[in-house]
Amino acid sequence: MTRSIVAVVFTIVVLFIAARAIAGPPLITDDPYTPRDGGWEINLALTYEQLDTQRTYNIPQLDANYGLGDRVQLNVAVPFLIVDDENAGPIGGIGDTAVGAKWRFLDQDKVGFGLATFPKIVFNSPTQSVGRGLVDEGSTFILPLQIGRTFEHFDVFADLGWQFVQHADDTVYAGLAGGWHVNDKLLLLAEFHVDCDADLRRPSPIIQLGLAQTINEHLNLLFATGRSLRGGDDDPQWLAYFAFHCVFCAPNDGIGRKACRGDACVAHSRRGRRRRLPYSAACPMASPATATSGSRPAAAEARAIP
Repeated sequence: MTRSIVAVVFTIVVLFIAARAIAGPPLITDDPYTPRDGGWEINLALTYEQLDTQRTYNIPQLDANYGLGDRVQLNVAVPFLIVDDENAGPIGGIGDTAVGAKWRFLDQDKVGFGLATFPKIVFNSPTQSVGRGLVDEGSTFILPLQIGRTFEHFDVFADLGWQFVQHADDTVYAGLAGGWHVNDKLLLLAEFHVDCDADLRRPSPIIQLGLAQTINEHLNLLFATGRSLRGGDDDPQWLAYFAFHCVFCAPNDGIGRKACRGDACVAHSRRGRRRRLPYSAACPMASPATATSGSRPAAAEARAIP
């Protein structure tokens, strides 16, 4: 009963904040890790996407995450979009809302890698954004699988997923990413991501470089930028992402501060464009303790900030 009440309160609070606040993280490729039980992570983000004749901004974007147990992450993301079309001029408003739950069902300390799924529903917010042409009408169900492994100084993770789109063709996507822990406060990131139609035609490959810089135990700065390797009208000529990653972990439980890891933001292109995938970031966070079967593996915990 207590867990159910927390889940309901989480959704209500985040949707209330989303009407007035901001947030989001850097790579498209997701990893299998989740916040620890009782941990909150809120991303406040600014994003930019440039297509051939259109520019899309999230200013700001709210992405809130809550750890429900050591294997489940609840997520809600709501952006404020500005779409600047070369032929129509800029329009702005609340973008689509994304609600999801990540479940990690395999842990690195048991099988050598982490494995999770992160089903998510993206739906039109109760605003006039569809009628004004800001977002596409309808919902999208996203069903991905994420795998990852943490080494002494490196993280490697990949994902594969399917997007079931209500009023358009379905799409599939895949990504491979890595992170190098330069020191206890700086993580450098790189990824190769591709999404394409359900029949695996018209692949759109994207490369990105990014970083996560720890400021203190409650704040990370996230940044990523990249572009598509394909020159189509619907392919991003430039992507950029900057976010404040705010961490509010559960109280000390006797094994040190609980490590947290963030997730996901969502941005959608205008009518006729393929929907952008959720962003995510593998972000270091404080914990001097050895990891349990929860969020990050022991190697990542050992590199975290004291």
